[in-house]
Amino acid sequence: MGIIPDVSKAYIPRFFGLWGCVGLLLTEFSYIVFDLNTPRVPLIISTGFASLWGFLDLAAYGGKDVLHYVRNDFYNTMEVAEHSVHIFHYIFLSVIGAALMILSVKWYKSKRTKRERRSIVSIIIVNYIVLFATLPDIFAKNASQIYSTASFCIALSINFFMWIRAIQQRLVFNMSAKNVSEGIFASIDVPIIIFSETGEISLYNPSAQKFLKLKDAQKVSVREVFQISDVEQMRLLNKAKHGEDYLLKLPDDTSERTYILKSSVKLDYAGEPYCIIGTILPNTQELNNEERNI
Repeated sequence: MGIIPDVSKAYIPRFFGLWGCVGLLLTEFSYIVFDLNTPRVPLIISTGFASLWGFLDLAAYGGKDVLHYVRNDFYNTMEVAEHSVHIFHYIFLSVIGAALMILSVKWYKSKRTKRERRSIVSIIIVNYIVLFATLPDIFAKNASQIYSTASFCIALSINFFMWIRAIQQRLVFNMSAKNVSEGIFASIDVPIIIFSETGEISLYNPSAQKFLKLKDAQKVSVREVFQISDVEQMRLLNKAKHGEDYLLKLPDDTSERTYILKSSVKLDYAGEPYCIIGTILPNTQELNNEERNI
């Protein structure tokens, strides 16, 4: 906005900047309220009211004639044309900023781990930067207050990157179905292979790697692992798609012991088969016969 020669178009980047500013603050507010386990009705009321106010602010303060721009030698300056809209905008920023300060302290107290508290403290600090950066703009009356706008933009940029970092830390370090299931998958002492409908094995746990003598990151098919013919692979895949057990032997096993491949089909969001999860188990009938012979 500061370098656009045609000041008649300067309101366009300002509108998108305003949209990013309001969107960031509303997202932050909604996230904190949600993470505090706020009851459903107060959650809907608070986020709905804040979103409505933000939408009205965008509609009013994002207008073309709210600010007048003047082209100087190397930059543009602005002059407030509609003071009531200007006041409305900064009342919104001040109120939501103060709400974020109060909620952030409560948010900090609700956490127990140092990692989460460090992230929250960093967010509180940048929120204070944003709050104080708005104060010069609140009292701006003419184009001489251009640097306060620059400081506010810098503060919002810092806020944005700190929030991205905090969310990344939460996704990486907090318990979730994904990272917990990955740990369970790796620790199960039963051979598990995940393969496609065409028989290509895409994933296996350490137990399966050791049991089937696979190399790290080795891409193989069911036919190659069990050394079966194409016809036998078709039978195996057909049974696997229907969740039926398949009796098989390991190629390097001289004991002629058989194993059972128990399959479970994983469906995607459209209800179509996505992959097949196979668990290799000893044939319990053979084990029972061996125990009887002993």
